Amino acid sequence: MPDRFNRSIMGGDLGRRRTSSCGALNGRSRRIPDSPRRRLVLLFTPPFNKTALNPGYIKGYIPGVRENGGQYTHGAIWTMMAFTMLGDGDRAGELFSLLNPINHASTRAGLHKYKVEPYVAAGDIYAVWPHTGRGGWTWYTGSAGWMYRAGLESILGFKLHGDRLRVEPCIPRWWREV
Repeated sequence: MPDRFNRSIMGGDLGRRRTSSCGALNGRSRRIPDSPRRRLVLLFTPPFNKTALNPGYIKGYIPGVRENGGQYTHGAIWTMMAFTMLGDGDRAGELFSLLNPINHASTRAGLHKYKVEPYVAAGDIYAVWPHTGRGGWTWYTGSAGWMYRAGLESILGFKLHGDRLRVEPCIPRWWREV
């Protein structure tokens, strides 16, 4: 499972697995973004099209789409949230910037490559030529909802506990204002 490390952190079950979970996230973070040119958050790469391994339904997606070598936005957001739970606001901020749809279409060339609404979180972004950087499955409320929660709760730190609001931010050092 690509997100077992995220779940162990997000579920609060760090305990004796904290070291391995932190190591796994740091190993993942060395590959994020996957390249300066593409700037994608890939959880499974390369795609499972040239292997006898069968990870299940993931192999059913064409190579470079969703979990099969593309950017699966849900999992990428959970990775960002896991970094905030480890107190790494800089890494979380970098991922938030990579995942923010407006940053995929901030230039004319980016807009033509992204090909979907720049104000909507895409469920996935393709990672194989000729569709590299193209958004897919927009208006997908799951990705949008998790992105909203990640920004509000994980980075800015607004957490409602019963009738009390706690603010425990984990913001990047390079943010000058919040």
